[in-house]
Amino acid sequence: MAGTRRKPGQLGLQVEGYRAWLAHRGYTSQTVRNMLADLGRLGLWMSREGLVTADLGEDAMVAFVAARQAAGHRKALGPRAMMPLLGYLREVGVTPEAKPPRTPLGRCWASTGFGWSRNGAWRRRRCCVMRAPPQGRPEHAAARRPALARDSPVSALEQHLTDYLQLRRSLGHELAEAGWLLPGLVAYLDAHGLSTVTIEAALAWAQQAPKSPTGQVTTVGPRRMTAARGFARYLCGIDARTEVPPPGLMPHRAPWRRPFIYSAADIDALLAQAHQTIVSPLRAATYQTLIGLLAASGLRIGEAIKLDRSDVDWAQDVLLIRESKFGKSRLVPLHPSSMQALGNYARLRDQLQPQPAEPAFFVSLNRKRLLYAVVQLTFRQLINNAGIGAGAPSPPRLHDLRHSFAVRSLLGWYRAGEDVQSKIPSLSTYLGHREPASTYWYLSAAPELLALAAARQDTAWSAARS
Repeated sequence: MAGTRRKPGQLGLQVEGYRAWLAHRGYTSQTVRNMLADLGRLGLWMSREGLVTADLGEDAMVAFVAARQAAGHRKALGPRAMMPLLGYLREVGVTPEAKPPRTPLGRCWASTGFGWSRNGAWRRRRCCVMRAPPQGRPEHAAARRPALARDSPVSALEQHLTDYLQLRRSLGHELAEAGWLLPGLVAYLDAHGLSTVTIEAALAWAQQAPKSPTGQVTTVGPRRMTAARGFARYLCGIDARTEVPPPGLMPHRAPWRRPFIYSAADIDALLAQAHQTIVSPLRAATYQTLIGLLAASGLRIGEAIKLDRSDVDWAQDVLLIRESKFGKSRLVPLHPSSMQALGNYARLRDQLQPQPAEPAFFVSLNRKRLLYAVVQLTFRQLINNAGIGAGAPSPPRLHDLRHSFAVRSLLGWYRAGEDVQSKIPSLSTYLGHREPASTYWYLSAAPELLALAAARQDTAWSAARS
């Protein structure tokens, strides 16, 4: 029927979570759409074959690919298209951990060695040609049989989860991680015949979190428990039998990572490397200006990438940061020298790319918005070529430009004898922190800053005793 949209069968509840999961890992919007379409086709195929999510594995993926090829679809799928989906379903606990494949093609697929790289993307270490075994090509009429005839109904918990996510997001919470984790909890509860969350079930589900490729325990388990706790609080108002897991049931404290504080010489070296090593004049200017803006304003890299041309107020020397972390928008005043650098870049950009494909302020060579994964890789190359932080305890990161800005601001106030305590709320607002307590963390980020703060406190105590 014209205008209707097919539902993705057994995997309908995973659509939004998988979308957020892919976007979080830097996939382009077109790739996300394609991979969501693959999820929908897989879900419909599962409904036709009478499979459930617990049946998914390498063998099932091979059978799905073979069915697509046997049905005569020109766009044949392969392991590179489907393995991220299988990894996502296993991460959120919808699909059990990998088992030894039973079919030759399944074993061949598993032997390709797909895994996560450090930047969160799938990589292939060895190649395996995926070809379906010769099968008779079915009649087109059979291939076009109704896809929705055997769709499974939505369970009560699935509907509660949908309502919960919609409610929280309507209140301004993004819930990206909960959106891709909680469908796994719902699938676990449904599989065990439970109608609501219990402490025992939430703990069992959270403890199923997969380990890293090196065998180390990850933070997925505690993050699962945090998501389950929020969902359980919501269910308490619907089902009195709901048990809310207490805080600290799965404690995990990430090791403190000392930020790398860039010096003025480090920033100059980075800008020089971008100018000398990047061949394209536009791309070189893009990274010079982007790095300079991050160092001069303390913006998050996502905020800088998200900037549109209309977000720059040239008359007032102000940037508009729209709905950043915690859903907050804010105005960021800039120094005239920073505005001049932005203006120089904008003129060069408009000269070299007079017809952009998107309204982004910073653009790539394909006339579109920059991708975080590409920016991260390019920044790492510039850092390595410049030899910055070679002997540092922690390697320099892109986000450390933000830390450096905050530390320099606090150092300048201490050295000038300013009342730092009264200025921290302003710095917190400028940086887009949720509360000033997040800004106080920077007092321990640099030994010099900590020493100045301690000296100021000693002076105050001495004056109080005298």
